[in-house]
Amino acid sequence: MSRLVWLLALASCDRLLGLDSIPPLHDAPIDVRALDALPDGLVLSGHDEDNDGIDDTIDLCPSDFDQTMPQPDADGDGVGDACDPHPDLPIDYIAYFDPLISFGPWHQLAGTWTSGSDDVSVGFQGNSSMALLEHGVTDGELFKNPTIEVWVSSAITQLATEDVGAFVATDTVDPPPPLASGVFCYDDLAVGSLAYYERRAVANQSKEIDTPFAATLPVRIRVVANSETNDVLGGPVACEGYSPGNSHMATETNPGYAQPITSGKVGLYTFDAAATFTSVTVFATH
Repeated sequence: MSRLVWLLALASCDRLLGLDSIPPLHDAPIDVRALDALPDGLVLSGHDEDNDGIDDTIDLCPSDFDQTMPQPDADGDGVGDACDPHPDLPIDYIAYFDPLISFGPWHQLAGTWTSGSDDVSVGFQGNSSMALLEHGVTDGELFKNPTIEVWVSSAITQLATEDVGAFVATDTVDPPPPLASGVFCYDDLAVGSLAYYERRAVANQSKEIDTPFAATLPVRIRVVANSETNDVLGGPVACEGYSPGNSHMATETNPGYAQPITSGKVGLYTFDAAATFTSVTVFATH
């Protein structure tokens, strides 16, 4: 269980990535119907991450394909039904969206991360090696009841594991202290499972569980830090995987510990794998 050992001792490089802008590849024609309600003075980005014809600036789910006009938003909170982490509660907003055209507010904790053509990649680090990228250039930005959604377009491994995903941490990730409390959610493509690793310092929780997940790339991985249960916020942290290529979805929680994370930092994660991430969306609550 070397992965668990690494998760308890995260190395920090304390390097900042400040790479130049790269021309976007996702440039679907913008649907003129999406411009009808455009607020005065709002400038479009000219980028369409999910290739659905709706500019990222006004897309209610900028990384999740939805061409329905107007885009469905059942609870009216400005986050579309295709991506809303709490679809029955009007509490969410898109706190941060990054199509990874340029690479700004990110803190490299471990591994060598590079910017490519409308994506960010990390190379294979060697046996039992982890790569971590935290949002926030100083000590990580805190989000209220965060949900982080990442899209992975490719992953390569030379070992028996291939972990690619995201995390929500509740305390500092880089030393001191060399510990991070929170949840790591990842797709182990080598064995076909969606895995969930949780460590809670206060509750002395440290557990790794997984569920079958027959994913094909690209794949979406989400960590919902405070899930919705019976139309009420306060459910356990949920790990979600979605593979549009074969319409396979999977969800995993820790049945032994139902406490949500109400404030946390977010980031990208790999273990024993090289991977390419194409976008990051962070949802939070008001």
